[in-house]
Amino acid sequence: GTPALLLTGCRPLVDCMAPMVDLCQFDVSLCQQVNRGSSCSISCRLPYTGVTKTATCPMNNTDALQGLQVDLPSCSFPTCPDPAQLPLGYVLHPNGSYACDRDYIGTALRRCSAFSDRALGNAAQGPECYTE
Repeated sequence: GTPALLLTGCRPLVDCMAPMVDLCQFDVSLCQQVNRGSSCSISCRLPYTGVTKTATCPMNNTDALQGLQVDLPSCSFPTCPDPAQLPLGYVLHPNGSYACDRDYIGTALRRCSAFSDRALGNAAQGPECYTE
């Protein structure tokens, strides 16, 4: 056989796509397609709060999925208030702790959550995030 010259190492320059994040916590709608050398903002999705951060697509980007340089916002969740009406089977003690009511057994756990369902992705429109 005749030797053949193989050339490798050149990759096309591409724009950046939004990062894969928890769409119930982060709003990446402004980062769907970021041109090389451009930037976009990533913010916290309500009820989370935090300082909006800037994400940048490098001018020499060659990876659409991993190219966006981002330091995600530090989003915090507000403290959950006590429910206006306790669910059946629970009691609130004067000291602020919860317990199982008479004729119920177990350990009453207090958990604060904004969403019953989490979704990971990079869609412009976040998933339906339901409060518990």
